[in-house]
Amino acid sequence: MTKLFSVHDVLTYNKKQQLLGTRTIAQYLPSSSRSCSNKRKKINLPKQKIQNMDSKEKMNEMEMSSLSGESPSEKTKKPRGCFASWLCTPVTFLVVLLLSTILKATATGYSSGVITSLEKRFQLKSTQIGYISMVEDIVGLFTVMIIVHYGQSRHRPRVIGVLTMLVAVGVLLQAMPHFLYKLPTALLTSVPSIATEKNVTEAADSLFCYADGEREPRECTAEEEASSGSLMHEAFWIPLGSSVISLGSGIGAISLTYLDDNVPRRTMPIYAGIVFSVFVFGSLFGFFLASFCLQFPVTFPFYNPESYSASPGDANWLGAWWLGYIICSFLLAIFGLLFFLFPRQLRDPEELARENEEYMKANPLPAKKKAKDEEETERSEAGCENGPVEFIKDFLHSLLEIAKNTVVMSLIIAGCLTAFSATGFMIFGPKFFSVVYELDPSVSALVMGAFLIPGAVTGQILGGVIINRLNLSRYGMALMLIVTTVLMMCGCGLFYVLRCDKRAVAGITVPYDSGNVIQYNFTRSSLTALSHDCNDGCDCPEGIYQPVCGDDLVTYVTPCHAGCTDINTDDGNVTYTGCSCIVNSDGSLGTARPQQCERPCSIWVFYILVMIPSSLLGTMAGIAGFMLQLRSVDEHHRGLAMSTANVLVKILGYIPGPVFFGFVIESTCELYQALCGKTGNCVIYNSDSFLVGFNSVMLGAQSIGFICVIIAFLAVRRQTPKALRGFRALPSSEDELASNA
Repeated sequence: MTKLFSVHDVLTYNKKQQLLGTRTIAQYLPSSSRSCSNKRKKINLPKQKIQNMDSKEKMNEMEMSSLSGESPSEKTKKPRGCFASWLCTPVTFLVVLLLSTILKATATGYSSGVITSLEKRFQLKSTQIGYISMVEDIVGLFTVMIIVHYGQSRHRPRVIGVLTMLVAVGVLLQAMPHFLYKLPTALLTSVPSIATEKNVTEAADSLFCYADGEREPRECTAEEEASSGSLMHEAFWIPLGSSVISLGSGIGAISLTYLDDNVPRRTMPIYAGIVFSVFVFGSLFGFFLASFCLQFPVTFPFYNPESYSASPGDANWLGAWWLGYIICSFLLAIFGLLFFLFPRQLRDPEELARENEEYMKANPLPAKKKAKDEEETERSEAGCENGPVEFIKDFLHSLLEIAKNTVVMSLIIAGCLTAFSATGFMIFGPKFFSVVYELDPSVSALVMGAFLIPGAVTGQILGGVIINRLNLSRYGMALMLIVTTVLMMCGCGLFYVLRCDKRAVAGITVPYDSGNVIQYNFTRSSLTALSHDCNDGCDCPEGIYQPVCGDDLVTYVTPCHAGCTDINTDDGNVTYTGCSCIVNSDGSLGTARPQQCERPCSIWVFYILVMIPSSLLGTMAGIAGFMLQLRSVDEHHRGLAMSTANVLVKILGYIPGPVFFGFVIESTCELYQALCGKTGNCVIYNSDSFLVGFNSVMLGAQSIGFICVIIAFLAVRRQTPKALRGFRALPSSEDELASNA
């Protein structure tokens, strides 16, 4: 049944809600009686009657207090549904919220840190990784508003707890392929570095050079056929988990409204600032966690050299990519349960109302702003009372006003392009360092977490401090945006010269030394280019990448492609001998070791030294652009403008960015892993093309965004009178004068 409220109840509640900063009683009404009309319906009664009702209520409260032996000032109310008194505080809720938020961001950063390992494990191409990465944004785009709308009118801590538990389930799903599927054959076949009877026999059977066609024809087994090519049918658990994780996108909005209803107005900005600041630290911990987990073998803790003989540094080495997901999921589940201990309301509404009333008396709104807010409220109420048609008209009118705002739209498009390049770098950054600078995947994740993310955090803080301390005007913020963007682009331009020599791989990046290369312009994803006079007739297996390093410091795809015919295990270590493609200075045949030849390259340190200030300047520009956008739109349109920007950034930035970067990276591949006629992940990239293509995408997006910044600056300059074109804001309301010009 629908609960009936008396006039006195409605008046008393509305008075409290005005002091709390909320608008309606609708969220406490049953859903069947909740509508636009009853939400805005006004009850007009004489002021004297209202005062009498309030006086009567106070008298009743005093009488009840006297019966209990407590004075009204001493009386404290324990929130209903509180598990423990120490738990029912905003600070305790904030701590639990921060830790769960950090863990969710840690899981996201961890996924970026293990990208290279995921490609190798599931034999995926970079474009497929891009498609997987955008699933969470796409699903969240369509679900977050529904979840937030539903959660606002329910027991919010319990809703947050359920969403956090769903995030834990989604993170756990991403680790499921490790427990459900075996490693592919390409990873289990490894060139032995330590001799055992089993692995030496296997190497002799598959990797030696057999002259005159002595190698027996070999057909793919059913297991090899199933594990060849892209294993997307096994990796689908990862996008499935991302879809479940996206359901937790509404945690931030629901938790902030819960805090806003339970803390004084003067402290709410502090709570909100702390919540927003922890996201980036979560990503930082995610990269650190990835660096830690990838140091263990994928078979951890049951490592068996007989079944998985790869060691760190080998081409087929795979770290424990799944371990971090298990850790994050377990901790998220714990914090999800803690949310169920919090009550619907943390503070006594009457006590909170008194604090907010004192705050509003000490910080009154300007008369002009107050009148404008009342006018917009009345307009919204009138549109609501006139029905959904008028509401839609008002909504479309507001969207049109935002679209006609040159400054706001230019900055939104610039933000989309910034998000486009930033998301690509965050996802494929560890892969970039692994390919271009030959860093181990665990070291690449550590570099991303230890150097680049702290620079971005510092830029956010420094940008806000500069704007606040210098009291920048809109014109000043536009100038700051231009300067920081130009300096950032100059730093990105230096990346083109910070490159290392390409790895010398016979038949791919360098020709064989002992003769003329046959068919050097090879077709990618095949090994026909690796045929040469020195290994002619060896009948080398195709699709296997088990590199060896020759005495000539050139890497060969397999011992067979180096022409090696024998193996030496005298000292317990493996050395391939009789290699016809490796000729010593005295004319004798050389040897090869089971590993890639080292490519000394320390220039990545200079890349980091340039990238840190570039990322710092980029986030400073982002803060300046956000504040300029905020001050360039009418106050009653700010919420809609921010929502519009959020949607466009996802559609034009976060979603297409990873896919486009994946296409560019895939175009630089020189050799794909192949088995049973199917191609999998790329095993050799052209490092120079990778560096140029990767940086060109980032610099191209930034250049187009810079054009939008120039347009925004010219619009601000045109809107600002000459007398007010100063770097700092005047004591008078300069922003209002500029916006009305």
